[in-house]
Amino acid sequence: MKAIRFCLIVVGLNVAFFVAGVTGASAQALNVTEFSGTISLPVETQWQGATLPAGTYSLYYGTRVGGTYYLELDGKTHGTSHVFIMPQAHNPNPTASNELVCARDGKHLIVMGLKMRQLGESVSFATPRGLELMVQQPNDSKGRRVAETAMRIQRIPVALKK
Repeated sequence: MKAIRFCLIVVGLNVAFFVAGVTGASAQALNVTEFSGTISLPVETQWQGATLPAGTYSLYYGTRVGGTYYLELDGKTHGTSHVFIMPQAHNPNPTASNELVCARDGKHLIVMGLKMRQLGESVSFATPRGLELMVQQPNDSKGRRVAETAMRIQRIPVALKK
């Protein structure tokens, strides 16, 4: 009888420590931060699966669990969120600026990518289901049509943290 009670206590403690570890893991910051800055979202913004209210956010890009790259956003304005977002794709290419590339959909923004000059790369993010983003651009010098739609591109600068 004592052996069964002891086993139940040990199992119960293991479950409690596991639950505490899982819930604590969701509150952890990035293990390695490669890029950090601040952004000001002027309107409600769709960022992959998250809807972020307008406000100021600290932005951190780096690795979290098992070397997987994440973007951490920590809201600095009352009512803003703290979220982790995993980029859909990494694009190693030189870029001249640090900025979010968004599509404006009426009164909302939809984040398509993040350019990071210091890393020489950009990352792209999944768009909401059922929405196809194509940008209206004039014909280029070779007379090719790039794409067409009514959405406009809006760029939001990322102020680097020192």
